[in-house]
Amino acid sequence: MLLQRFTVFTLYIEEKAPMFLVFFKRYHSLEGLSYPVGVTWKQVTRSVCWYGLQIKQSSFASLPNFLPIVLSPRHRTIKKKKKKKKKKKKKKKKKKKKKKKKKKINNNYNKINKEEENMEKKEEGNKKQEEEENKNNNNHHRFFWRFSSEF
Repeated sequence: MLLQRFTVFTLYIEEKAPMFLVFFKRYHSLEGLSYPVGVTWKQVTRSVCWYGLQIKQSSFASLPNFLPIVLSPRHRTIKKKKKKKKKKKKKKKKKKKKKKKKKKINNNYNKINKEEENMEKKEEGNKKQEEEENKNNNNHHRFFWRFSSEF
């Protein structure tokens, strides 16, 4: 039941009917597993591997007395694969549609046009009034001259 330092474990099997005792050292403490007679290497290796050790030599014959098995600690021979962190996908921001601004020039132009139209209407109205006034005035003058000429 000697333990070589660093990487290699020596594991001894002792037969005590009707059980096999399997001893191995794990994390500086001696541990033992017991198996019934007729156990296969496959069953032993499975249970030992479950303890975190990897068996390098094994056969599927029935277990003889005091057979050493060479083990190596699993955490030293097999490196755990580091999980790659998934990169978060950046959400694309939706572009807001800009409302088209009406051109101020056009608005001013429309205002100017409306003002011009209003001015034209006023002028036309003024012209009509002036014409009516002129007619009235002319008639008055005519009447006045007629009246005065008769005297």
